[in-house]
Amino acid sequence: QAEDGIRDRSPSRGLGDVYKRQSSASESPLPSATRQAAVEGVTEASFLAATPADAARPAIRTRAQWGANESIVKLPYTYAAVTGALIHHTAGSNTYAGGDVPAILRSIQAYHTLELGWKDIAYNVLVDRFGVAWEGRGGGLDKAVAGGHTVGLTNERMTGLAFIGDFSSVATPSAMLATGQQFIAWKFLVHGVDPSGTTTGTNGTLRAISGHRDDRAGTTCPGNSAYAQLGAIRTGVRARMDAALAGTVTPPAPDPIVSTPTVIKTTLAITGTLDSPTVKELQKWVGTTPDGDWGPATTKALQVKVGATVTGVRDTQTTKKVQALVGAVADGVWGPATTRALQTYLNAR
Repeated sequence: QAEDGIRDRSPSRGLGDVYKRQSSASESPLPSATRQAAVEGVTEASFLAATPADAARPAIRTRAQWGANESIVKLPYTYAAVTGALIHHTAGSNTYAGGDVPAILRSIQAYHTLELGWKDIAYNVLVDRFGVAWEGRGGGLDKAVAGGHTVGLTNERMTGLAFIGDFSSVATPSAMLATGQQFIAWKFLVHGVDPSGTTTGTNGTLRAISGHRDDRAGTTCPGNSAYAQLGAIRTGVRARMDAALAGTVTPPAPDPIVSTPTVIKTTLAITGTLDSPTVKELQKWVGTTPDGDWGPATTKALQVKVGATVTGVRDTQTTKKVQALVGAVADGVWGPATTRALQTYLNAR
């Protein structure tokens, strides 16, 4: 995956003319109520739907709700066109709890930006196994924000939807599929896309709803299980769009709004040993996956947190920044005294 070949232009879509004529949301900004919903995470059940797109929009938790690190985003975002949706999976764990999702998203964002050098998290929207949708790349949910989820032109023309987990063989949860269909239906109504149509990607013609492997050779994404569901996804998206246009869609019940990510905190023993519990608490603090394994991604996130030069190596300048923050002697040597001060600091935060 890469963000190469992205250009600031809006190619002519030429797709979904029926949906463009019928949806008053096409080619125009969303109404202020919908825009406010996107900002606050409020569902359409809380106000009167103004357009078919409003009625179809699922509840989508915002970047603020998963704790996106806006300081590592490489602005500006690129705006192009939406002529389709490309389906991915993140290839991570399938057994995560609901409360783990914000940390998973922060870890993906840190990897994509700090490790791979991309602008932001690559996907435009992600859906967890519980059927909850999360805003991915910033720049506006209702906008045609170019992603980084594939290569070249396809990033400009297809919104990136990622299922959180590995669906190579494990069945894709029904709640995940339903929310994915609802998101695509809303996005296609906003941008006037025919779910049965085609679009032009980096490597040729793609169906409007395709899997990552259709665009890029050498990947099995979104996994065989999810890929086998593409036909059902296309059918479900069309049905949801047609129902919204006919005025027969009842907005979903409001999804519980989480004002801040839920993170379970562990009180550390002040041992001076940089053990797994200490590393996990450090990772929770800097926003990487709390797996207890201190690798380059954790170091880069720590360097951003303390204002050090981002190298991915726990070097002298990083150690001095940490020592100054936690109240240890800033000599650039990471020893037991620095670890004890860090453990005390993490317990107090």
